[in-house]
Amino acid sequence: MAEVYEAYSLGLKIAGTAIPDPSSYAWKESDLDLSGERDTTGLLHREKVGTKRHAELSYDALSWETIGVIMSLTRPLETFEATLPEPGTGTPYTGTFYAGDRESKAILLAGAKTEWFGSLSFNLIEV
Repeated sequence: MAEVYEAYSLGLKIAGTAIPDPSSYAWKESDLDLSGERDTTGLLHREKVGTKRHAELSYDALSWETIGVIMSLTRPLETFEATLPEPGTGTPYTGTFYAGDRESKAILLAGAKTEWFGSLSFNLIEV
């Protein structure tokens, strides 16, 4: 039987459930402005109202069962709480997120026991 090692050291959680560390993790912070205009000298006058996070998670090989668990956690009709590590510090950040498009590709491993594994990628976008 094939084994897939799933590490849980980053502290990722969706709706309070720990999920495995991804093969690839990208983090973005975006400033939100209420308004932003330049005056006649070119100086920018902006009214920043907040900062939002966006994470891209990509898994190269997960068990079919684990993909199902993660997919079910990201399927609420609207939003869910997620905890993500901030880059550099690893400090956990918890916020309200929704999942962008989720993509999974299946890989069939045939042998003594036929097993399905797969890749999974999705975005978590803070509301």
